[in-house]
Amino acid sequence: MRRLRALLFLLAGGLSACTSAAPPVAPGYYGPTLRLEEVVARVNENNAKIPTLWARQRFEATVVDRAKNKSQRIEGYGTLLYTGPNQMRLKAKNELADLFDMGSNGKQFWLWEMHDQIFWWGDYSAAENIESAEIPVRPDTVMEILGVQPVDSSLLHPPIPTLRFNNRADAYMVDWQSPDSEHWATAKEIWYDRQTLRPEKVLLFDERGRVALWAQLSNYVQVKVAGEDQSGWPWIAGVYQLFFPYTGTRMSFELSDVSLSTNGRPNSTTYQMPDPAVLSESGVRVNHIDAQNGR
Repeated sequence: MRRLRALLFLLAGGLSACTSAAPPVAPGYYGPTLRLEEVVARVNENNAKIPTLWARQRFEATVVDRAKNKSQRIEGYGTLLYTGPNQMRLKAKNELADLFDMGSNGKQFWLWEMHDQIFWWGDYSAAENIESAEIPVRPDTVMEILGVQPVDSSLLHPPIPTLRFNNRADAYMVDWQSPDSEHWATAKEIWYDRQTLRPEKVLLFDERGRVALWAQLSNYVQVKVAGEDQSGWPWIAGVYQLFFPYTGTRMSFELSDVSLSTNGRPNSTTYQMPDPAVLSESGVRVNHIDAQNGR
């Protein structure tokens, strides 16, 4: 009898120890989530309402010139204009002078640093093979992080999107992959907040899989749509923080007075690239970025 009691006591103690030490649950969200096609549909529902964009912007940047081992901090204000799917213009100045003009017209992109009188420009046909350090800020990549371009709903056509869910960050992570000469490569990754489906982070990768641009998006604001109730206005990030790892350049800008258009802008003349030949004749140093021949 004593042995039986001792055995029962040991079993009870062992069972108690097994049932009371439940493994801890990692912090984060572990509830239901959406399929990729549902995420894309929700994102496009918002972005389809933003075919064009006009906004005031205030910015600050630290532009690094590693060749000369120096950096320059600049602040200013200006405008941001966008027309889908691939046209953008971002201009800035301060109380003393015009600072820069960057843009994309769908065929070429450019960056004009007016203070230093340097003009970079390149063609989209060569963009994928351009080294990240050849230009302080790639305007075509800045356009990518605005978060207003519709997502291609053809989910099996390159670049192919794939979906992961980050429990700890409570966010959907979508990677876009394209075939390279010998393998598949990731070109872009966007983190979408699970509840709002608004972009929070954007990473763009170069042909070697290195991060060419990292961006944090926050402080979302609504885009004014004339004649529509405010409850139906689309959303866009109000604050963008950008980092270009291979140049060291950092840039942030904040949007205000955001609407689809203002005073007829953007229009057909908004995205005309300054003529490189005319700029060169006026004393501006022109750098044509070519994937085969360099500057």
